[in-house]
Amino acid sequence: MLQQCLGSERDVHDVLDEPSHALVAATRLPMAYDSWRRIWPRVRKLCWVIGLKKGNRGSSRGTLTSRRRVLLAASTCALLLLLLEGPIPVQCWPADPDWNLLADDGNDVPPKWAYLDIRNVYYYGDQSYVYFRMQLQGTPGWNGGTIEGRYKVLMDTDMDGDWDYLVYVEDRDDDGNGEAYFRWDSDDDGKFNDETDTAADIGFRLVTGNYVDEQVALSDIGLSQETQVNLEYNTDTEKNNIDINPTDYTVVFNNVTIPTLGLILFIGMISFVVALVGRRKKSWLLYYLGSVFGLTIILIGLAALSGFDLRLESIEASQVHSLASSVGVPIHHTSHNVIVLKGSDSWSVLEVGLECSAIIEISALLGLLLFYPKYPPLKKVLGISLGAAATYALNLVRLLLIVFLIGKYGPGFAFIAHAVIGRLFFFGAVLVVFWSVLTRPTLTIVQNLIEKRFQATMTDGGEAEDA
Repeated sequence: MLQQCLGSERDVHDVLDEPSHALVAATRLPMAYDSWRRIWPRVRKLCWVIGLKKGNRGSSRGTLTSRRRVLLAASTCALLLLLLEGPIPVQCWPADPDWNLLADDGNDVPPKWAYLDIRNVYYYGDQSYVYFRMQLQGTPGWNGGTIEGRYKVLMDTDMDGDWDYLVYVEDRDDDGNGEAYFRWDSDDDGKFNDETDTAADIGFRLVTGNYVDEQVALSDIGLSQETQVNLEYNTDTEKNNIDINPTDYTVVFNNVTIPTLGLILFIGMISFVVALVGRRKKSWLLYYLGSVFGLTIILIGLAALSGFDLRLESIEASQVHSLASSVGVPIHHTSHNVIVLKGSDSWSVLEVGLECSAIIEISALLGLLLFYPKYPPLKKVLGISLGAAATYALNLVRLLLIVFLIGKYGPGFAFIAHAVIGRLFFFGAVLVVFWSVLTRPTLTIVQNLIEKRFQATMTDGGEAEDA
């Protein structure tokens, strides 16, 4: 298996196979260890600064053990940060399982243009680059002038409806190899034919299976964190006007996830350290809140980084489509997390994003129950299972409610349906779930404790009077 990585040369146009996960991991681990050795003194100092100062020589063994536990937790979080987010100088293309499918474009171009007929589009993001992949019905490329193909990705990064950046591949010098180019819309008119190619950290490759992969540095498109971006993948025959009459195109409304795992793990690490300080000081409220917040933040971050959020959003969009279609609602599932609702004279495009996936609420519920001290393990597992299932089901009801309201009252009612009615319904429903699995049982526990103490007090008082 050949591993083709991006080092100093960014214009890569040929690769025999996808990079190996094992080889990528082999390059990450030694560099993460070296980075760990450099930052460990800072992590250790941070622990002392927040109050875990070394005691005197007469400190008890228990104090030393507590300190070691805190340092172990801090070092574990920091090591995760380095392994998953730390700067890795060798930049590789994503492996095949890492690509996130955005849309299936189908076969909608005559066979003679199969090398320009988009079949599927994908993306992938890491700390430094965002990658785009389009799969064609035929073999993409060039043969020195007879076949002319241009493969473009347009990006709307400020969500104003106009395209801001363009990365594309064509064989301008007709040598049969192709080159990658980059343009940005300097006059903010959404067009690129009046712009010139700009130097940027870009690259491309052709991969067996009719794939064209392109990549651009986040710094070149003004992104540094998780951002909502509109995308358009399109192709043409290297026409003089780069803006008009594409042979095929696919527009995608999608959350391009640029992971900010470093910040997420840092916040999670600090939260867990604060929780351990609370445990050591026997400040149980501080321990509980720090643990719950830290776990919730890390679960959300890992869901975004692993692509679990996109998979769950796709499942939810598909389920909403199936349920709404079964009762006659004219709805279409166009890409992994996008559904289109057909009205009498217009279309409404609805995207199931992270906020609509119930991941945040389920993560918070998991943390609240997992660290709750009064529940036995079996009750925690039961509460998490029932609470997560109920939250997921209620979220589907929320999405269906939004779809029905927009279908009945039209696109103009979309804001009220989503931001007001849907949000209030889900907020109230989640409160009921949290009340059922956490608050109400807690009140029962407190009530029983109060009754036991009251009975004990009455018993002691009665014995004292008898005496």
